[in-house]
Amino acid sequence: VNDFGNELAPMMPVITKNPEDELQLAVRSDNKSGYLFGINYCRYVPKKAVTNRQFSVKFANEIVTFPQKGITMQDSTSFIWPMNLKIESALLKYATAQLLCKTEGSYIFFQNKDIQPELAFDAATVSDVKATNGKVDKKGNMFIVSNLRAGKGCFINLTLKEGKQQNILILTEKEADNAWLFTRNGKQEFYISNANLYIKDNSLYAFTTSNKLQLSKYTE
Repeated sequence: VNDFGNELAPMMPVITKNPEDELQLAVRSDNKSGYLFGINYCRYVPKKAVTNRQFSVKFANEIVTFPQKGITMQDSTSFIWPMNLKIESALLKYATAQLLCKTEGSYIFFQNKDIQPELAFDAATVSDVKATNGKVDKKGNMFIVSNLRAGKGCFINLTLKEGKQQNILILTEKEADNAWLFTRNGKQEFYISNANLYIKDNSLYAFTTSNKLQLSKYTE
C-alpha cells in the first residue's frame, strides 16, 4: 500500500460471479494494468485445494493469461498478483508472486505459500534477463522466468533497453513476514530479521527473546 497504493487505489474492482468456484477472485484494474486478488480460505472451515488453475484477465487491448502451467492453491492461500506493472522502463506482464515493497535499486516480491513464482517480462522493454536460480525462456514476445526457489538469494536481474540494471528479489513468505524497510541518512535500508528492529538517532537497534539473532541486510 505504501509503495503501490497510488496506482492501486484509483483502479476499479471486478469480482467474479461463479458460486461454484472454491477460489474467490477479484481484479482491480484501469483496463490496461491491474492486480489479481485470490483467496482460498474460510475461517474455521477447511477448504480443499484448488488444482490446475490458470487465469485470464481481459484488458482493453489484450488478454493476459498466466501462468504457463496450471498451479495448485492449498487451503488458506491468498495472493495479490500484478499484471502489466512498470518496473522502471521494463514491463512486467504478470507475476505469480506478491509485491512487498520497492527500494532505490530493487523491487521485492514474496512467494505465496508453496505456489511456484513465475514472472514474465515484455521482451520489447528489456535487453536481457538473468536469474540466480530457476530458468529464463524466451517465448514469443516475453521473457519467462520460472522454476525459481524463493529466498534471500533469489534474484532476477533485468538489463533495460537503455542499459540500466534493475534487480528483483523474491523472498519466501516467512522472510517477508520478517522484513523491515527503513530510511536512514536519506537512504533506504532493507533488512530481514527474526528480531524486532527500530532506528533511533540514526542507529539500528534489534531486540528479541531468542538466544540467536538473525539479521540480513540489503543496501543500495
